[in-house]
Amino acid sequence: MDRLLRHMTEASTMTLAEAAKTLDVSEERVEQLAQQGLIRASEEREGWRLESTSVVAYLSEEVVRSTTERVRQYSEKLAEDVEKMARQQYRRGEAAGGLKMVKRIVEEVEEVDKELKSLLDE
Repeated sequence: MDRLLRHMTEASTMTLAEAAKTLDVSEERVEQLAQQGLIRASEEREGWRLESTSVVAYLSEEVVRSTTERVRQYSEKLAEDVEKMARQQYRRGEAAGGLKMVKRIVEEVEEVDKELKSLLDE
């Protein structure tokens, strides 16, 4: 992947087909992204020319977004599992440690969520 990114940034522009292959989407989707201004491009006589660095930037943003979503889903599941475990401990009379643990984990998950959101905003 590093070699691909290095090659793409060395070439100043790419075609719709090259960008579609890089992003693993259809050429129509790449054209929509260009028309929406999400990828810098120009429409020329021969067709669209997309700035390679813009395609790489869009790909990077998509990776961060999808990773953030997976982390969010995982953290929600983890919080549910920990809460369930704490309830079981409570029923067995072990409440104090379990509830503190749940609160600590929820705070940590919220902190990770804030950090990921700040990465998206950069």
